[in-house]
Amino acid sequence: MEKDTIIEAGLNAIPYVGGSLATLYYGSKNEKRFERLEKFYSDLKEEFEKRPNNTSNLLEHNPEDLENIISDLHDKVEKETSEEKMKYLRNFFISTIETPIRNDFDERKTFLDILNGMSVLECQLLNFLSKQKDRIQIKNLTGANIYTLYGAVNKLISYGFLETRRGSFTMNGTQDENLDDLVFTSDYGNRFIDYIKMN
Repeated sequence: MEKDTIIEAGLNAIPYVGGSLATLYYGSKNEKRFERLEKFYSDLKEEFEKRPNNTSNLLEHNPEDLENIISDLHDKVEKETSEEKMKYLRNFFISTIETPIRNDFDERKTFLDILNGMSVLECQLLNFLSKQKDRIQIKNLTGANIYTLYGAVNKLISYGFLETRRGSFTMNGTQDENLDDLVFTSDYGNRFIDYIKMN
């Protein structure tokens, strides 16, 4: 049984208010999903109209791999609420169509899954770090609570998008030495940034 069906049945089972809640939630949910998909494909249409007509690359794709990625992308677009991430999903679609999938299906699928799991803050932080000429200390990052940023940095490191170097070897006990670490984008991170046209 599909997850949504189980949740809807559970909502319907609540005495007195269940039916109304299920109608309100699922009616609104499905309408919003449809609107997101409609806007996504409308924006893509505009993007492709600006480009020279080139469908030759489409024939060079592995059809099963392309179908798999587009189906997965479609599911993620339905659920995405951030306009910034929608832009990156559109860019992902364009990069996928323009560059035939050849022995790099797993990397593209991984990029899509990671992008889906990233917060807007993580996207903004990765974009910011990719534009820095020099390595930057974590404690010098701004825009949110330093430990929120530290957590975001560590998630980006776990994806392989950032590398770190020890910024200071002095152990004075007055601050968190982890915040002294220098961070910068990895080659893998730069591939991801280029693929989703983050810059």
